[in-house]
Amino acid sequence: MDFRICGLGYEPFAALFEMSERELQKHGSVRRVAPPDSTYPCRVSLRHATPGETVILTNYVHLADPESPYRSLGPIFVRRDPGPTFDRVNEVPPVLQARPLSLRAYDRHNMIVAAEVTTGDALPEVDCSGATGSSVCTCTTRLMVATSAASSGRRAVGWVER
Repeated sequence: MDFRICGLGYEPFAALFEMSERELQKHGSVRRVAPPDSTYPCRVSLRHATPGETVILTNYVHLADPESPYRSLGPIFVRRDPGPTFDRVNEVPPVLQARPLSLRAYDRHNMIVAAEVTTGDALPEVDCSGATGSSVCTCTTRLMVATSAASSGRRAVGWVER
């Protein structure tokens, strides 16, 4: 079964790099410099920040539906110059391969109907299309959101604007 992984668009985060430390604090964000052993995963490029690279640690709302008890946000890293947004079919980026991932299938009312925990290197074998009434399978970790159009029999792993 084919799947697609894509990072988040950079545009919503670009202005954060122009903010002062005080403005970032009011926004609930912080500027960091990646350490020598950096494992700061950029949610745009889906690559680790290189040592010495500037990143912003901020919150990202992955499910904004105010009527869902699963509404949530979580911390993410964004690199200042991430390059192109990662967007590939049937390819798991190295930054995700060994990390634990929590897959969640939501119905059209944003209620969880199925869930599975896996690692990125096992992701091609995961199938969330069996969730009855599921419209998307969302994988939320510090790194990514995965979505699946179960009704079409295809799976997309990454963020999909709805």
